[in-house]
Amino acid sequence: MANNISANPWTVDTASTALVWAGRIYIKELIWNAPTPGTALVIKDQNGNVIINTVANTQDPMFAFGTLGWVNGMAVTTLASGTLSVFINK
Repeated sequence: MANNISANPWTVDTASTALVWAGRIYIKELIWNAPTPGTALVIKDQNGNVIINTVANTQDPMFAFGTLGWVNGMAVTTLASGTLSVFINK
């Protein structure tokens, strides 16, 4: 499956240095669904600043990061397992 940003929430399952979104976006909830323990998640803004850098270290079926607020673009540079649900505010 490829990243899908045509609906709300966005579904992101493919890591890349390419931006998922360029420009400012308000993220009101971000959930990492079904990660494998020991895998990493790294999300950066369009300037290369780290927004999230974490590792799934339990058998938790999901990790909810809550409201991230305004971010300047979004690139999911590391996502070895699971999917992201990105709820945006339009």
